[in-house]
Amino acid sequence: MMSTIVFGQTSSKSGGSEFENHWFINFDAGASVLYGDNKTHQFDMPGFNANLGGGYAFAKHFSVYGRIGGATLDGELENFFTVDKASVLSGDLNFSVDVISLICGRDKDCKFGLLLHGGVGHLHYKSKASIADGTVLQWGYDEENGNKGKGIGGRRIIFSAPVGGMVNYQISKRWDVYADFTATYGDTERLDCFSSGDNKDWYLTANVGVRYKFKKNENQQPGTGDGSAQEPQEPAQEAAQPAQEAVQEPAQEIAVRQEIRSDFDIVFNFMKYDTIIHETTNIASTIEKINNLEGARIENITIIGYSSPEGSKDFNLDIAGKRAENAKKYLAGIFGENVNDAQFDITAVGADWDSYISALRKSNVKDKNYIITKLLDSKSPTNTLWMLLANYPEIADMFTDLRRAEVTITVIHY
Repeated sequence: MMSTIVFGQTSSKSGGSEFENHWFINFDAGASVLYGDNKTHQFDMPGFNANLGGGYAFAKHFSVYGRIGGATLDGELENFFTVDKASVLSGDLNFSVDVISLICGRDKDCKFGLLLHGGVGHLHYKSKASIADGTVLQWGYDEENGNKGKGIGGRRIIFSAPVGGMVNYQISKRWDVYADFTATYGDTERLDCFSSGDNKDWYLTANVGVRYKFKKNENQQPGTGDGSAQEPQEPAQEAAQPAQEAVQEPAQEIAVRQEIRSDFDIVFNFMKYDTIIHETTNIASTIEKINNLEGARIENITIIGYSSPEGSKDFNLDIAGKRAENAKKYLAGIFGENVNDAQFDITAVGADWDSYISALRKSNVKDKNYIITKLLDSKSPTNTLWMLLANYPEIADMFTDLRRAEVTITVIHY
């Protein structure tokens, strides 16, 4: 990992799996098309719909989420009836699966997803239609001959079952865009206000939307938004006093808080936590940069301990924690009185499978795609790794840089 100095960036680094399990909220809108007894003009007379939802994504491939929304519906059966006004308010609970990652394996560098989803819910609907002979039919209206129901505003309430598919694209760590196509079955023949006795009615929506992802109790510091670097602002100055004043006060500078973040790794020997092989940056140079900033002080040092993946889960977690603690002692000895225990944030992750898979993907190892697929699809990847090592010993070459403590030093100055 190369050393970086970034102004104004306070969000912590993250691997590809940081948002593997996460909460999300989403919004989408688009066209809605009624499929009832209106046999023609369905695509010539689209309505509009919009949905607001939120849920939880888990176990790499799955998510559960709820939605509330509404849609307007139009249609006609030529020379028989025309839907003058129909609309639904919807609420449903859904389950989805990303079929690309489920079938082909998880690839953190892939930005696309293909999701299938289905759920159950209910619709509050009302509809009004004009028959060719001039008769007006109404369902779900809070008025005389309106066939009032018990739903919102006198609407009729029915069971619904939405099913569909979604093409998703990840534009950043937190934001996705997607196109969704959903067919919603309604347990009535009267979405179009007319009942023929043949089939229940349903409607199709074709939407585009955005999704925002986050983790509960996420420890993100203010001022970063999407994690992009912010340029330091020029100090604000007081406005000049009017010219007619005898004495003009000089403009005063306002101190601006700036942050510097230095990222690097401390790499340890095989099965060791007290023997450092090397650092991926010269810590002395980092100290020199800090000392050259007048009034600078260390605000926080985040240390994350990792291991290579060939050991057991418990061993990997234990040695990762010891590496993080030893890196803390090492840095405390270097910075001396400039830091105290409260400024250290220590975490142990264990085996760094994400970085290992990424290193394999970038390597020239023979049959690397086969190896990656076997590891990603395995329920016991450590055992699978040992079996693969027998035929591909060169895949151990990537272990060295995984036995590390990942360090982020945040310095502030004014």
